[in-house]
Amino acid sequence: MGFQIIYEDDTELADYEALNKGYRKDVIVVIGEKKYKLYVTSMVRLQQDFELEQENYGYYMPEPNTVFVKDVTKTEIEAVIAKLYQEKYFGRLDEFGFWYERLSVEEMKRFEELLEAAKAALSANEAAQNVIVVKTAQGAVYCYLKQDVLAEETSEEGLKQLLESKQDIAVTELLCMSDIGQITVPSNRLRELLIGMTLKNIDTKVLLKEKDFYHVKTLGFLW
Repeated sequence: MGFQIIYEDDTELADYEALNKGYRKDVIVVIGEKKYKLYVTSMVRLQQDFELEQENYGYYMPEPNTVFVKDVTKTEIEAVIAKLYQEKYFGRLDEFGFWYERLSVEEMKRFEELLEAAKAALSANEAAQNVIVVKTAQGAVYCYLKQDVLAEETSEEGLKQLLESKQDIAVTELLCMSDIGQITVPSNRLRELLIGMTLKNIDTKVLLKEKDFYHVKTLGFLW
């Protein structure tokens, strides 16, 4: 069958930055109809990330589908991927890092309130590009509108401040929706902010959608 390697940012600048930063997040391996997104890192970079997160958060959260290389160059990446393919490594991974399991009717009910809240919030504010909806352990539902999806750090800090001001920081369910009604994956920044408030949020249930069905992953599982 063979495999194909795709670099989402296939430029000389991206190659240069990956080598200097010691990691690369845009590598996709295609095998037949399946696609596997990898996080490629050097051991030097891994050590730096581990020490920094331990110091700042008291724990280290590894990226799903991490592949280790000596140097983050295309030559090294492709050689390692070829060896992993020969060892049938990718057969042990889920497509794009997820295992898609349809939600039951009962499981879906817990997110219906959040879906309706997201649609209502976007309908009431046409300037918003995205909405984050959370349900907390205390049963409250909060909507936070993002005017600029590229300004993650600024806008998502606002959600953190909202939850802290309510003294209601343990989140049980979460969904993100774009202004055209698509379910989107929470950003790494949002994940870091929520888990940084309380480690209980590692287990937050996140609603995702694959093709024509919904499924759920925990916040700690997502990259």
